[in-house]
Amino acid sequence: MTKTHVDLLVLVASLAALAVKPAALGYLLALAISSISFARLNWLGGTSAYLPPAVAVYLAAFVADLLTGAKSPPADILTADVLAPIVEEVVFRGLAFRVLPRWGALLVSTAVFALLHPYPLLALAYAVALTLAYMGGGLAASIALHAANNAIWTAIYLGFL
Repeated sequence: MTKTHVDLLVLVASLAALAVKPAALGYLLALAISSISFARLNWLGGTSAYLPPAVAVYLAAFVADLLTGAKSPPADILTADVLAPIVEEVVFRGLAFRVLPRWGALLVSTAVFALLHPYPLLALAYAVALTLAYMGGGLAASIALHAANNAIWTAIYLGFL
């Protein structure tokens, strides 16, 4: 099995783990998947750049959920505005563009992102914007756009706007 095959398996497994409810269980599964994948990639003689930060982010999100509980503004802000943009962009854009051809990555990452969000049509348009940001400015650009969008929605949800 090549590193590309492992990356593709990690992409599918991580996406599946993010869909698990309750969220804490999903974070725990994603952490386990990332840890196993990291060990496997080391055995293959290299590591993907996304794995160490992904493991750290999933672990931080899981711990934040456990410590603060559901519907906690600090946890909501941390999870939605900081952790989710990083994890989702690394998984949806960073990994997809690494293992798939450019247009395949665009289509797959956009479709999966839209399907895993509560308003698929709105998410579809947003996923296209994130993908274009990724293609134009790299992972940092799509993370920044994602974080800004989530911050607006979090502020509305928490009653700040």
